[in-house]
This record gives sequence, C-alpha cells and structure tokens, in this order.
Amino acid sequence: MPYVLGITGNIACGKTSVGRMVLELGGERYIDADALVHRLYEPGQPIALRVGELFGDAVLTADGGWIARRWVRLSFMILSPATSGTGCASSSP
Repeated sequence: MPYVLGITGNIACGKTSVGRMVLELGGERYIDADALVHRLYEPGQPIALRVGELFGDAVLTADGGWIARRWVRLSFMILSPATSGTGCASSSP
C-alpha cells in the first residue's frame, strides 16, 4: 500500500529540500505546492487578474503577472494591526 506524506512548515524552512530528499530515498512523486500556486498567478490567469483588480497595477508585471513580493508587502501593510486595528495579520489570539 502506498503512503502519502505531507510536508508542511513556515516560509523558507526547507520543505522543498525535504521533498527532494524523499525522492532521492525512493519516493515515487513529489508535488511542489508552491510551484502549483505560482502557476495560478501567471499572466492572464483569473487569480492574477483578480489580484490586479483588488490591489492595482502596482502588484502586476507589465504582461499581467503577479509580483509576489509587492503583493505580500502591500497585504501586510493593509492587514497589520498597527495600521488596521483588526489584528488580522497577528498569529496570536
């Protein structure tokens, strides 16, 4: 019976490296969720278009792709407890 292994963790904690190690140790397949998500934000994709509608052209490339760093920076500015008073970006209760 095959096993399914999910690798989770924070940003830049080594999920991709561990996934590659699993393949080297005989794992059959590794699905990189980050790569899948990045494809959703390519130029012309519905999600990229919607992000542009919501956040403006500042988060899109000239061809309509998504600029992740700008979007993340803008999102945290909007959701920051210091600027919104909502605490939405906070991980504490």
